[in-house]
Amino acid sequence: MTNQDAIDQAMRYAGILAAGDSATATDSADMLTELNQMLAAWAVDDKDLQFPPQDTLSDTFPVQAWAEGAVISNLGTRACAAFELPVSQELAMLASNGRNIVAKVLIGANMRPLDMSHMPKGAGNRGNILTGETT
Repeated sequence: MTNQDAIDQAMRYAGILAAGDSATATDSADMLTELNQMLAAWAVDDKDLQFPPQDTLSDTFPVQAWAEGAVISNLGTRACAAFELPVSQELAMLASNGRNIVAKVLIGANMRPLDMSHMPKGAGNRGNILTGETT
């Protein structure tokens, strides 16, 4: 997938393009700017996808496959704003769910394991607190 492919898909989600259509050069350039701005803002908001700023539409879309849908649907909402169109309920839900997935994945990836070696090991019976059985 190229940056142009992602932009075209986002504009289809927004209802700006019909299936199979491609954005004009001017609209594509504007949407590439929107994409860069959106992902820069996400990085500041702890959703850093390590997205290097893009300046070429034919370059490979540098987003991992698991995050593509989230980025494209959220770019679609920005396309609606840029073209002064309402965001459909379906697109709003896709975008919101996508942001949540990105947040969950990145929170998990950024968690550091805790060192519990300083904690006492405990003594006595170990068992099931519900049944009282010991092991």
